[in-house]
Formats: sequence, structure tokens, C-alpha cells
Amino acid sequence: MSGPRPSYGYTPEFGQDSTGGQYFPGDPEPSGWDSDSQPPDYNAAVPPYGAGYGDGSPYSDYSAPGSSYFEDQSPVSVTGSSSAITENSAPVVNLVPSLILAVASLGLSGVITFSSIAPTDFSYRTMSLVAWAAAGIVGVTAMSFYFIADTKRRALGFYQIVGWKQAMYFVTMALLFVAVVWSAVEIGLWVGKL
Repeated sequence: MSGPRPSYGYTPEFGQDSTGGQYFPGDPEPSGWDSDSQPPDYNAAVPPYGAGYGDGSPYSDYSAPGSSYFEDQSPVSVTGSSSAITENSAPVVNLVPSLILAVASLGLSGVITFSSIAPTDFSYRTMSLVAWAAAGIVGVTAMSFYFIADTKRRALGFYQIVGWKQAMYFVTMALLFVAVVWSAVEIGLWVGKL
């Protein structure tokens, strides 16, 4: 909008620009406007965000039916496909090392418990220490690969919880827990026989 610069100290009222010439709908009619003259254009009172205000630059009339400020913007392309979204779930492949170590530890503990090996034998001590290390140290440490990959996938945005993958996670954790406790009890029996 162009016009004479207002005097120093002039404060525009609500709905006016610096020249005092624009009004919002519902405001009282400006003084000096009579019913015979052209009414003010209330649709052009405030330009949309980003358009030049008061400098005479043209901007689209977004008050027209069917027009939108966002329709005039450049389109945003969305990369990726729906198949990539459905694949964003728990990385169960990273559970396999911990699951294998838990099963191996349980196998060793089962052999120690249900065989004729006594807690004072050298093989009992060796097998119980290997079973505990496999589940308690290596197996639990290998779970970190699962947690790192799972956190990265959750950070991608859309994360789908799949029932069988969640069940595999809980089974792996349970097997690791049982393997660690069982082998620790066997170590305790060996230490108690010293």
C-alpha cells in the first residue's frame, strides 16, 4: 500500500496499516465514509503470510472459493514406499546370537545337572563356567546389537509392533535369564564343595 508517510508518533489502531487505511470486517465504519461511496475491501485487509504488506507488491487472493495458500506452494515429494513402512519393525535377526548362546548355555547346564558329573569334578567346573560366560557375558552383551538396531528403527518415525517378533524378544530374554541363573547355581554348588 502506498501513500504519505504518517507523522511522527502516529500509532495505527487495530486493523490499520501505517497509513490508517485498512479495516477488518466488523470494525466500525471509518469516519468520512458515507453510504454513496465505495465500501472498503475487507478481503484485502491483511495479506497472507509471506506476502508483501504495505509495499504495493501483488499477492494472490486466498479468500476466493477453492483457493488455498498451500496450493500455490511448490509440491513436496515424499520418498519411500508403503512396503518400506511395513518393514519398519523389530530387528529379530539381531536376537539370533543371544538366542543361540542361551540355548547352548541351557544345554550345558542340563548336561551338568542330569548326568553323573559331581561338583568336585574338573569337567563340572569348566562346563558351569562356560555355560555362565556364554549366557551371562556374551549372550547379554550380544543383546546390545538388538537394542541399537531397534532404537534406530524406532527413530525413523513409523514403527510397527509385530506380535511374533515381540514374542521372540521375550523368549530370548527369558532363556538368557534362566541360563544365567541355572549356571550360577551350578557354580555356587562347585564353590561350596571346595
